[in-house]
Amino acid sequence: MSNVPGMTNWRMVVVVLAAVALGLQDAPRATAGASLTPKSVPVQVKLAEAMAENQDWEEAIRRWIDILYYFGPSDADARAHFEIGGLLLRRGRSDLAAAQWEKTIRLHPESEYADRAREALQLLGKEPPSGPFEAAPPLVTKDTPEDERQFIVAEADLAVGLLEFAIQDYLKVPNLYPASTRAPQARFQAGVCQALLGQPERAIAQWRRLGKEYPGAAEAGKAASAIAAWEAVLKAAGTQQASAADEKWRRFTAFDTEPNRGLSYAEDLYENGILD
Repeated sequence: MSNVPGMTNWRMVVVVLAAVALGLQDAPRATAGASLTPKSVPVQVKLAEAMAENQDWEEAIRRWIDILYYFGPSDADARAHFEIGGLLLRRGRSDLAAAQWEKTIRLHPESEYADRAREALQLLGKEPPSGPFEAAPPLVTKDTPEDERQFIVAEADLAVGLLEFAIQDYLKVPNLYPASTRAPQARFQAGVCQALLGQPERAIAQWRRLGKEYPGAAEAGKAASAIAAWEAVLKAAGTQQASAADEKWRRFTAFDTEPNRGLSYAEDLYENGILD
């Protein structure tokens, strides 16, 4: 067993993914003629179920979010919205659970999961929304590019309060897709999440980096304003500390190859205090 934090969990995830993919190859629900892989939605659903059974509520929520926005759209979308609500309730967030079930009803009003969502809302003492509902354009389609999918996943993490997962997913955008128009937005949002976690110095470091790497982006101006506001607050409170950007170490940053993008992402996680 590895004594590196988080390594054992990731090995278990890889093993579960491989086992589920093999186990579902001949399952009746598998698409005829289609070969299942770890990225197949049925495999991802089984992994989400396993995480919930293991009471890894946050991991399970994030997996359902991935099913919706990174691996989707699929016929599992209605269930994904409903399951996220149930897992949020497990985390003690009945308010977010109710909002998620309302979303299930609005987006999938004729599904069995909408019926279950209505029942769950009533048990919470809330009146389910009644239709007809105006059709909303889907957040992702089969043509949605990966950088956009990754940004939407991060936004969904943030919306349900998974701040550390949101940071991880936001940081994938500028590192894996540095030329994406979403990259400066993702860097700014990573700073917002750090501020919400009570780490303003790390937030300031993200916003400073945004200003250096994307000086012409609209978010660069927002970042400069945020830095000025937070530095003033920290100075007034007498709690200002040295920024992570002032530490004397050289960050590895290179985007020319896939391994280098992965290494740059790892450095970014380290800089943001995410070590596993």
